[in-house]
Amino acid sequence: MSVNTPTNDSALLQSREQQSTQEWLQGWVIRARNGDLGQLPVLFGLLAICIVFQIANPIFLSPANLVTLLVQAVTVIALAYGVVIILLLGEIDLSMGYTAGISAVVIALLLRAPIVIPGITDGFAVPWWLAIAAALGVAVFIGFLQGFFVTYFRLPSFIVTLAGQLALSGVVLLTVKGLGTLSMRDATVLGTVRAFLPPEMGLVFCIIVVVGYFFIEFQGANARRKAGLNAKPVGIVAIQTVLVAFLMLLLSYVAYQARGIPLAFVLVLGMMVVLSYVTTRTKFGRYLFAVGGNKEAARRAGIPVERIRIYGFMLGSLMAGIAGIFLLA
Repeated sequence: MSVNTPTNDSALLQSREQQSTQEWLQGWVIRARNGDLGQLPVLFGLLAICIVFQIANPIFLSPANLVTLLVQAVTVIALAYGVVIILLLGEIDLSMGYTAGISAVVIALLLRAPIVIPGITDGFAVPWWLAIAAALGVAVFIGFLQGFFVTYFRLPSFIVTLAGQLALSGVVLLTVKGLGTLSMRDATVLGTVRAFLPPEMGLVFCIIVVVGYFFIEFQGANARRKAGLNAKPVGIVAIQTVLVAFLMLLLSYVAYQARGIPLAFVLVLGMMVVLSYVTTRTKFGRYLFAVGGNKEAARRAGIPVERIRIYGFMLGSLMAGIAGIFLLA
């Protein structure tokens, strides 16, 4: 009796064979030729935008303008984090912008002047941390409310969040009615976008980013290798780390030709690390992907679908609330 033994032609065994750096690069070229371009279209699009705007205005790529763009981008980046969370659920949230606006209005009103409570105090100055906590609490409550309607009333998220957008825009108009522009001069809140790292701290920040990137990539490849899966070669990890180091040094050089690396940019990068860990390394993150992939399959697997969906909307609104802080500052 003959026994069929697996050969090297087995797809499973081939998936467990570790590739060299040259083989990995050859595979990447083949995938790119077949249409799997990865992030290349985004990079080429960004390069094209820079070229067009630089031709239109030679000041565009100046250090001062690039630093200003970094500061202005943090609000959009924080909002994008919240949008990604909602998209992982397979839903949509059209009210993110006005949730950020409500958060900004709450902080501005609380810090604008001392709060008078008749019969209790003639004037209570709200500390900055309490104002921020109240604004984020309002944002989280908005996310809870919308998630509740989407989950338990089986309403489309498009309709619920569109109604939320209209309602929140009305709340903003009613809140600031007659006040014109809300002024807020709290140094701590304003410092979130007006503070810049000194050169020494900027160098430390760049080193932390490069070392952290290498550690995360190396640990991920090592974990796949131990599991018997095809992992990224160490040479590729080293090449990517060198590229990250080059980009960070270039960022530092350009930034310190002007005001330096913005503190807000450091904060949004830290948020990205935390959210990446939450969505890929925690039970909640795995549940988030499972619910967004197939709600019924997730329910049959014992996942509390309703709770996860509400938590997802709350987390997305929390990111919008943080974006509101940057927007106000």
